[in-house]
Amino acid sequence: VCTVFPDLAQGKFYKLDGDVRSFSRLSSNDCEYILLSNIHNDKEPSDFEDLKLVKEWKKRGVWYRLLRK
Repeated sequence: VCTVFPDLAQGKFYKLDGDVRSFSRLSSNDCEYILLSNIHNDKEPSDFEDLKLVKEWKKRGVWYRLLRK
């Protein structure tokens, strides 16, 4: 799964549980899935219209979309 800033940080910064895993940077060519949100400033959702929507989460005006290449 690849994404952009601010979701490139390790999990421990989100849950405060010591999780050191993180997503890959979207610029990587080996991304099968892409995690995109309307809070990301690096990419436009329209750049990914040709990808398949796997799942979407929405809450209080923020959305996340898991897309598959």
